[in-house]
Amino acid sequence: MIKARILCVDDEPGILRALSWVLKKDYEISTAGSGEEALAILKDNDFDVIISDQRMPGMMGADLLDRVRLI
Repeated sequence: MIKARILCVDDEPGILRALSWVLKKDYEISTAGSGEEALAILKDNDFDVIISDQRMPGMMGADLLDRVRLI
């Protein structure tokens, strides 16, 4: 069975660790510590779902998802 791929984006490493720990059994998880890092990862990878924090330095979560939609 192929696992769905999820990209988790958050500037807090503890949140990324917690999300990965909770989701890794059922999904293939990748993480990014910023919107810019997420966009770089998306250049070479496809994901089924993106989970993003809203308030991050440099790029808000909504702005990231707007840019992802254009990709």
